[in-house]
Amino acid sequence: TNTEDTAESELHVTVEFASNFMETAKYQEFLDERETLETIDEVHEWRARLNAYSKEFHENLVAKNMKALSDMEYSDYDVIGYSPFVVLKTSPDDISTAALLDVASCASVEHVSVAYEEIPKVSNVNSDDNYTMTWAQCLMATGAYNTVHSGTYTGNGIRIGIYEVGGLPDTTHTNLSGKSIVINSSASVADRVTPAKLEELYEHAIAVTSIVALMAPEAQFFVSAYYDKYSLEWFIDQGCDIVNCSFGKEDNLGYKY
Repeated sequence: TNTEDTAESELHVTVEFASNFMETAKYQEFLDERETLETIDEVHEWRARLNAYSKEFHENLVAKNMKALSDMEYSDYDVIGYSPFVVLKTSPDDISTAALLDVASCASVEHVSVAYEEIPKVSNVNSDDNYTMTWAQCLMATGAYNTVHSGTYTGNGIRIGIYEVGGLPDTTHTNLSGKSIVINSSASVADRVTPAKLEELYEHAIAVTSIVALMAPEAQFFVSAYYDKYSLEWFIDQGCDIVNCSFGKEDNLGYKY
């Protein structure tokens, strides 16, 4: 792998605000209602209402408590949806121990953590890791062969999220044709990698989506790339029952997950 990198120093300050979400009367009502659900459609409808309540509750909570961070210097911030977390983006030169202690001592703040990262800017990537694998070998390697060929599952009524490393699958592929697949087209790394690497990412996306689609052919599939920072929220918004993540801590693009 050959890269031409320059690194930026960035400090991420994650602030967790105190939340009583699980103690609210409305949340307890949702818990009681869960015991009465009988079908997958009822579960999806119930979860959609619970998610909407959680999102509104935590958006209001974060907005109300952002004033506790008014003395912090930061260039940008991300509100982590469906949760009481906000991530402040700053630099080591713009933050002080005293400022962090002031925030941590606020009654509305539950926890503060700091992460220092060097974020590489990748201008070129070459990969020699080309390989060919038959579908039978691919299914055997992932332990899915017997499940697929015995028709163990149909996936009917299930919504499956596929969180991809960067590429998005070609839904006209033989394994995916006719399947119910929704693509988050806003998530792409096409402007950050070479055409050769992009093709490799596409192949990975086809392989992963195919394995899941062959195991549960009647499920609904929702695919997004991790490059979109709101992908996880997108999966929740789509009402996914499960999300598959098929990438590790770091790859040869220099990305960190």
